[in-house]
Amino acid sequence: MQSVEFINRLVREMPNDHRVFGPLEDAEATAWNTKWPTISMPADLLAFLRVANGIDLWVSDGSPDGYFRLLPLREIDMARNLMWGSSAKDLDDDDMPLPHWLAISEHQDGACYIALDTDEQRYYLMDTCGADLTCHAGNNIDELLDYVWENWIKL
Repeated sequence: MQSVEFINRLVREMPNDHRVFGPLEDAEATAWNTKWPTISMPADLLAFLRVANGIDLWVSDGSPDGYFRLLPLREIDMARNLMWGSSAKDLDDDDMPLPHWLAISEHQDGACYIALDTDEQRYYLMDTCGADLTCHAGNNIDELLDYVWENWIKL
């Protein structure tokens, strides 16, 4: 599903359940590139962020920031850091997710994240209890949005 179609469906079909943030600004993209000069962000992910720089899914009184979030660029970080915080330093270099992979989502209970393999530019849903490659979530942003729709939106 293409970015604009995904966002339009959220707004049209469930207008009060999700929060779509405005487009990525150039200053934020520049700041991120300065912070992570060796990481290549997929062009289609950047294009998505230029349409919506973050989406909070299933916003409610009990989940004011959303139950599941596609992060704005400024909050995207190394998957290990977001998934395990200070414990990430204790992981071996070959533990999943690899040190240079990014987490582009966040779950309210901290149980799972969408991790971007920055080498292959593939997305995986990873559980903090056993991060592995068994849950492939897409090879590009369109496939990832299909995955999110099927697994997090469509009930």
